[in-house]
Amino acid sequence: MSYLYRRDKDGAPVVKIEAFASKTTTDGKSLYKRVHGVKFSVDSGQNTNCQFAIPYPHCKIEAMEIVNADTGDYMDFKILDTASNAYSQLDPGTYGANFTLNQFGYNVYPSSSAYTHKSQYDADLYQGMIISIDYENIGASKDIYINYILNEVK
Repeated sequence: MSYLYRRDKDGAPVVKIEAFASKTTTDGKSLYKRVHGVKFSVDSGQNTNCQFAIPYPHCKIEAMEIVNADTGDYMDFKILDTASNAYSQLDPGTYGANFTLNQFGYNVYPSSSAYTHKSQYDADLYQGMIISIDYENIGASKDIYINYILNEVK
């Protein structure tokens, strides 16, 4: 692992942080910025679901950017469990796979062309959880681009 050092006036290291780590948590773990882009197509007047599975053992979601939306389109944002409901531990046979763990957006209307939502607190997500977006398109068919801004914890 590479380290960066800050030095005092005599050249002695005074602070050691891992290279590219953006922040250290209270339990001594480091946060690493990770941005993932996803593209999906929506047909005119249709509802389309876009899902992104968390690829890291532990991360915090910082923000989401939606590009190419039209005024009047709207979305619901949810966090879903894994197919086996590993986090909720609910029986998929009874409750269905990918149980909804949380819904954090209800009929959200993005501004046209670009929309960013930044969380004012960090929300923990774990490997295999799914960020699900139900996108209702009121206009012409188009491609929508989503950027998920995450911080991997390790």
